[in-house]
Amino acid sequence: MILLTALLAAGLGLIHIFIGRLRFLGHVPRSTWLPAAGGLAVAYVFLHILPEPGAHQATFARELGLRAETPVFLV
Repeated sequence: MILLTALLAAGLGLIHIFIGRLRFLGHVPRSTWLPAAGGLAVAYVFLHILPEPGAHQATFARELGLRAETPVFLV
């Protein structure tokens, strides 16, 4: 598991190092509103959708036969 994490971190670092050489990023996005809409979608997921399963974690654990401390987000 640690090796996988190290490989993913190295890959992310390489992307940041070589981001200037990626040619397909040179064009203008389709809409200037697109990044704002993406940010709002991510904010919606973190603020409204993810807290719901966390509030019902005990019910999930009981019904699925998991330990009570198992995070419901792993399911």
